[in-house]
Amino acid sequence: MFRILAVSIITLIIILPAHAQDQKTQRQISMDGEASMMVAPDMASISIGVETEGTGIADIKRDNDQRVSSIYEAVKGLGIPDKDIQTSELSIQPIYDYSSKRRKFLRYEMRNVVAITVRKLDIIEKVINASVREGSNVLEGVHFIVSNRDALVDSLQVEAAKNASKRASDIASAVGAKLGKALTIAASRGEVPEPIHGRRAFAMMADGGGEASTPVSGGEMKLRSSVSITFELE
Repeated sequence: MFRILAVSIITLIIILPAHAQDQKTQRQISMDGEASMMVAPDMASISIGVETEGTGIADIKRDNDQRVSSIYEAVKGLGIPDKDIQTSELSIQPIYDYSSKRRKFLRYEMRNVVAITVRKLDIIEKVINASVREGSNVLEGVHFIVSNRDALVDSLQVEAAKNASKRASDIASAVGAKLGKALTIAASRGEVPEPIHGRRAFAMMADGGGEASTPVSGGEMKLRSSVSITFELE
């Protein structure tokens, strides 16, 4: 029994250094690749709604419901279908004064915000103006969307991988090595959007009480992808 154990220990001592030597002699190179493009959005999401307050909860809810319903009908009259109008925020809460030892009820506040998907960018201004006419006093912003974003970013990932491979191959050649197979690949995808927040323009329209112009431009947004690849060197 003692002899078998001793042989096993000696065998491990011989194998482990050999394994460590193999790890040291493995040659690798890691490289990042990037690709990006500028693209014009073709859709937008407008977050708009109504905020009411008062001491009677039934009264503020009735007022809020009527104004939001009018907004729905107004934007549907511009060609926006029901499926593109979605409630994004709905709340009723009491407001208290805590300045004294005992809390004091002040009022109720109700907030109802809807996200309106606009598939024709040239009617964004009309949607905002129509909502204001029907009593909207909340405009959280306009977010522009590229409808085929996923397909575009997928193509960018391929280009980023090609970029990483070329850079790694060039460096390997410079030191007399040859690029081998890819051992690990890590990819990320993202975008740099240009959201338009319309609070200031909206406030000017509400205060002026008129049909003020609300110019909104989609511009362009940057789509990008990056890939990190570890290659074997031959």
